[in-house]
Amino acid sequence: MRSSEDFLSFLSRGTPRPSVRQSREVDFVAGLENSIYAVEVKTGRRKSAKGLDAFLKIEPKAILCFVTRENYPSFALNPAAFLRARP
Repeated sequence: MRSSEDFLSFLSRGTPRPSVRQSREVDFVAGLENSIYAVEVKTGRRKSAKGLDAFLKIEPKAILCFVTRENYPSFALNPAAFLRARP
């Protein structure tokens, strides 16, 4: 993806959440500038990280990214910049 607009378009397509295995899933998978991001959206309730662990076994170079209530405004403003800022 080349810009935050491309990424926003990707997110707004209504793409089904990719299933890793049964109840093991990640919320979004995004490609940006030759990197793969596994995006997990947290709403405050506890949720297992088994999906992320399973995804990392398939894509070990993926960068994990958590979107929370606290950082959602930054993510919503510019998703591409938000992902690029991940370590």
